[in-house]
Amino acid sequence: MKISFRTIFVPSKSESLMPYRLERGFLIVICGLGYIAFGCTIGLAQTRTPDAAGIRSDHWLKYTEVPVFAIDSPDIPSKQNGVLENLNVEVNQKVIAKQKIGNLDRSAAKLDESVAIVQSQFAATVANDDSDITFAKMIVEESKIALESYEQISARGSATDSEMRSKKLAVLQAELKVHNAVQSLEQAKLKARLSQVAVLTARQHLESLDFIAPFDGTITTVFRQKGEWVQTGQPVVRVIRMDELRVDCFVSRAVVDVASLLEQPALVSVASPNNEVDTLAGQVTRFEPQVTATGDIRVSVTVQNQLRNGHWILLPGMVVELKIQPPSANSSASLLRPSSPNKMTAQSADRRHSTTNVPLSKR
Repeated sequence: MKISFRTIFVPSKSESLMPYRLERGFLIVICGLGYIAFGCTIGLAQTRTPDAAGIRSDHWLKYTEVPVFAIDSPDIPSKQNGVLENLNVEVNQKVIAKQKIGNLDRSAAKLDESVAIVQSQFAATVANDDSDITFAKMIVEESKIALESYEQISARGSATDSEMRSKKLAVLQAELKVHNAVQSLEQAKLKARLSQVAVLTARQHLESLDFIAPFDGTITTVFRQKGEWVQTGQPVVRVIRMDELRVDCFVSRAVVDVASLLEQPALVSVASPNNEVDTLAGQVTRFEPQVTATGDIRVSVTVQNQLRNGHWILLPGMVVELKIQPPSANSSASLLRPSSPNKMTAQSADRRHSTTNVPLSKR
């Protein structure tokens, strides 16, 4: 068989392009790795920017990934023992202040109130009856008239001394009856007042069987169901205030004078599922008078929540971005130097909060 020199030493067209393809693929991989490295570098640079570190961003202190807390979220307890007769709310239902949301069985309490009212009416009738005093005064007058008659007879010598003493004693007895009648009437008036207090007590006991919303809020938890036996102190529902929420962040003492931030305006930004950003106004309301081991102080901002399409924009447990305006935006005296980024989740905030509760003398 004849073997040509071209067959042995001259590569085919596809073989001649192979090194070029390998080189091009290698260059693509290198470029991809470089792009990824560049992106990571930019990301690191962004997380270390003064904005994320709590330094001025348009003269505002900025903190990322700060948690939202509820200011008021009490469990409404039962004040008495009894059967849960009515419960008129469910989870995520909005309530207003002083709204009745349920009650225990009221049948026995209503009977007690009725009895107290009847007793109060009877006592009031007795307290307004002064006939005994009137009758006692009439007896006094008659006794005095009889005594005067015996005095005239005694002047003529027709009455004995014993009869005179008897008439004088009758006058004294009549006057004592007036005094006793007056005392009895005063006691009756006191009993009438006590019976009125008993009515108020019965009504208060009746009201204590009701569950009342302490403020405008939203029901988040229902602990008991209709028909269950509830003991004193056991929670029935939990209501949370939604119109005002709290956002906490840790501010470094090396960055700003924390006391100067009180009553300063703040902005809270939260991203919605459709990638829109909602911004809510707030104000710095307090800070804890203790410093953590890292030199931070917990600062709380009260945020005015808003409704959108019938639902609250901000919810407890969310992680938001917080901006606080320093007391003097153009002054560098309140801003000292950069610190590490302030990123805090709800779980880590609780741990750091527990750290700040340790007395300074024990650290």
